[in-house]
Amino acid sequence: MDKLSKGFWMSFQIVTNNLIPFYYNEKAKIGRGTINMERVEYSTFKKVDLPKAKKTIHWKNFFLDVTYKDLFIDLVGFTISRVILFTNLLPLSIAYFAAGLPAKANRIWLLLFTCAGVLSVRDSVLSSKYIGTFVLMLVFQYLVEARGYKPTKIVQAVLAMGSCFAMGILTAAINGFSGYYLIVAVLESIFVFTAAYIYGSAISCIKGSLKRTILSNEEIISLILIFGTAIAGVIDFSVSGIYFREVISIFLVLLFGFIGGPSIGGTVGIVIGTILTLIGVMPAGSIGVLGISGMITGLFKDIGRIGSGIGFLLGQMIVSFYFEGTAITYDFLKPIIAASILFFTFPKGVITYIKQFINNESETGQEVYYKRIRDITAQQLEAFSNAFLKLSRTFSNISRKKTSLNQRDVSMLIEDVASRVCKDCGLCSHCWETDFYNTYQTVFSILSAAERKSRIDLSDIPQDFVDKCLRVDVFADTTNRMFELYKLNLLWHNRIVESRELVSEQLKGVSSIIGNLAMEVYGEVYFKEELEQAIKVELDREKIIVSDVIVVLNRQNKYEVVIEHSPCKGKRLCTKNILPVVSKILGRRMKVIDSGCVGICSKDKCKMKLIEEEKFRIMTGVARESKESNAISGDNYSFMEIKNGQYLLALSDGMGTGNKASEESSAAIELLEEFIESGFDKDLAIKMINSVLVLKSNEDFFSTLDMTIIDLYTGVAEFVKIGAASAFIKRGEMVEVIGSSSLPVGMLSNVDIDVTKKKLKDGDIIVMVTDGVLDSKKDIIEKEKWFSEILKGIDTNQPEYIADYLLNIAKENSDHEIEDDMTILVAKVWEKYL
Repeated sequence: MDKLSKGFWMSFQIVTNNLIPFYYNEKAKIGRGTINMERVEYSTFKKVDLPKAKKTIHWKNFFLDVTYKDLFIDLVGFTISRVILFTNLLPLSIAYFAAGLPAKANRIWLLLFTCAGVLSVRDSVLSSKYIGTFVLMLVFQYLVEARGYKPTKIVQAVLAMGSCFAMGILTAAINGFSGYYLIVAVLESIFVFTAAYIYGSAISCIKGSLKRTILSNEEIISLILIFGTAIAGVIDFSVSGIYFREVISIFLVLLFGFIGGPSIGGTVGIVIGTILTLIGVMPAGSIGVLGISGMITGLFKDIGRIGSGIGFLLGQMIVSFYFEGTAITYDFLKPIIAASILFFTFPKGVITYIKQFINNESETGQEVYYKRIRDITAQQLEAFSNAFLKLSRTFSNISRKKTSLNQRDVSMLIEDVASRVCKDCGLCSHCWETDFYNTYQTVFSILSAAERKSRIDLSDIPQDFVDKCLRVDVFADTTNRMFELYKLNLLWHNRIVESRELVSEQLKGVSSIIGNLAMEVYGEVYFKEELEQAIKVELDREKIIVSDVIVVLNRQNKYEVVIEHSPCKGKRLCTKNILPVVSKILGRRMKVIDSGCVGICSKDKCKMKLIEEEKFRIMTGVARESKESNAISGDNYSFMEIKNGQYLLALSDGMGTGNKASEESSAAIELLEEFIESGFDKDLAIKMINSVLVLKSNEDFFSTLDMTIIDLYTGVAEFVKIGAASAFIKRGEMVEVIGSSSLPVGMLSNVDIDVTKKKLKDGDIIVMVTDGVLDSKKDIIEKEKWFSEILKGIDTNQPEYIADYLLNIAKENSDHEIEDDMTILVAKVWEKYL
């Protein structure tokens, strides 16, 4: 061993002999709560003899006091220390050791692992330079910490560079200050500074919390570099001609390309290819091959793991053959196949865990602002919804309806009658004090009779009370008047309760609408950025200048698209060019609902909105006839397209004929239109309509309600009937009857709703009628069966013709003497595309 090697080993032994006692003295001080090194009282060490001091060093703890993270860092340090650059240099070992020095508890193990890595690839003479650099860095580290400073990443990199340069100059001096050694000292120290700074971020990230979900770009790049260089230092071996290092390299490119997309996949491929080229195990062309293969892997990630594997294979085959002329042989495919098998069997949970660190794209200020506004708006809407719901419950719990007088009412009634009749009577004290019990029981029985008969006379009063009372006639009249007054109060009390119930239902409906609006604002609406980008690219190819594209997948799993583009000066680009492009990209038929055309001369932007085109359409026809000698029909109807791709058919028959019946049915239809259009649930809308009609008047006027809601996307129809006549579905020569057994709206406070769901098909015909049509056939009982046979015999599919034909038959049945209003509403369902 030459003088330089002996000097280095002597220095190493001296430092290491003092490191362990120093390390455990530091641990002991931390256990005593003394952290600041300047506060150590050195006199305390004089009181402890040397043998006792040695007993404080627990070698078991020395070997076991290492966390799994420290062990992982040490193993990576071993592999990185084996990486030889430029045929003879090991600068990465110095850089990594410098990056790991801040962890005091792991310094000894890191020193041992890095020294072992250096010694595994170089003999003791050549490795002495790097081991001496490690020792020098340790000395500098403890000197800096002894002064109370905690080195930052940049300071660690400077210490590493200084130590490397000092040992490089010493090596150059021993070799006669040869120009080669001087250049190596300068270049290697600069390389160490750069690598140490990068490794510092990676080791800090590894030592950090496992609960982190967001990594900065600096941390991601440093982790890629540290693992890439670790792979380069792996002890390589082969099985059946498949080299471990090559398989791991391909596997990492596949994994990160699949997780991070083209950018991450290409970056990892270039980093690994560069490192493997620098250590001399791959040609320089491998950098481009792995980089392009990683990018193609990321492009195919949406297809899944198989797609990414195929993408990598295509990249390898095409680039290798084109640039290097490499033949596609079995030996060429063996490492790719082995890495692909490892990639396909890699745990999904680990991929998901890694993905959360990589796929965190930074959001723009506008996106963050939008999310904050959305959250605030949704929270405020939810608060409003809860407030209205609580107010609704408050109204419903204030009071209950009364069907009869309760004990309190009877007591008050007795007191009122007694105060009016008996107050000035001479026998008052005798009746209501001396004989109170018998008098009270007698009056109570008289009131019970009044409640049964609504009015009492002398025959309803017990004979002993008649003989005893001096004002029995006045008592009977007063009791009747007061009882009528109490009944009137009971009626108005129930009316007030019904009004409160109506208000409660209305408040509940408002709460439901606001709650649904909060859900639409906050959740279950997804922006499709990849589709937005695809639409922009395709429209750009069509030479359409687009400033903004928004693609939203709503709660009904339907696409909504808003496009802002330059004005076309009346060329109707929205329907001619943009609409086909959007439909093609989304793979669904779209339609324009709002073109927002700004005109021919305007310089403003045009904004158009597209939604998915419904699969079904509805054609309608109506025929009606009022009762003879009455110009006004008591029947009313409506058909309209409502939001969310639904179509409403409604028919109401007001009881009786003339103006009053028309007012009742018209009120039902108008309220239904308003509530459904405003977003109220159909059940809640019907309850509110019923409450309004119950309170509308004291007269016995009621209305039936026949409603059909058709989903134009799916073809599912809901038949809702309240006291209405049967409806019919004609499908070819088959007719299905939809019946009902509920009472009309406005008759009772609580309404029964009959709901029937049916799946409609292309060509189906829906027929809704009022009872005047079915009752026109008086000589038969099974009127629905008769009407079904009439429908079976119709061979046309024109709704207007069918309605007129059925009305003429009904009029003929009545000999044109119509006894009740007749209305027939016919709707044909047809598919626009299959």
